[in-house]
Amino acid sequence: MNRIDRMIGFFVCIGMGLICFILAGFYLPFIVFKARKFCLLFTLGSILWALSLAFVNGPAEHFKTIFSAEKIIFTITYIVSLLTTVYVAAFMKSTILTVIFSIIQILSLVWYISGSFPGGASGIFFFTKGFSRIASQTLPV
Repeated sequence: MNRIDRMIGFFVCIGMGLICFILAGFYLPFIVFKARKFCLLFTLGSILWALSLAFVNGPAEHFKTIFSAEKIIFTITYIVSLLTTVYVAAFMKSTILTVIFSIIQILSLVWYISGSFPGGASGIFFFTKGFSRIASQTLPV
């Protein structure tokens, strides 16, 4: 794949993933009643975002990276969480298990993103700390 094809693939996957995340967000206020629909859309969006990174780095290089010794635990956790979320939501139709595996999926996605970008975990910690400080000053909680 040349550079243009990879960039097109990246933007298409990011865009489709964003659409899935937005649609999943519409179900968020009704999570108690529509947890399975939310989780299936979120899972599809998550897969598309991960696939977009494969386009940026090149598929062969990306798979070599995610299956490296330091990222194999994440890769296994992420793939298992994706598959179990889909299985529990679509076939078992268990809302509680769907939510549990979705939380694991979200945590593994954050872990993946934090390791993929410069400043990764420390950057996420910095923004989380800043956001919590602002939220605690403005929210009456």
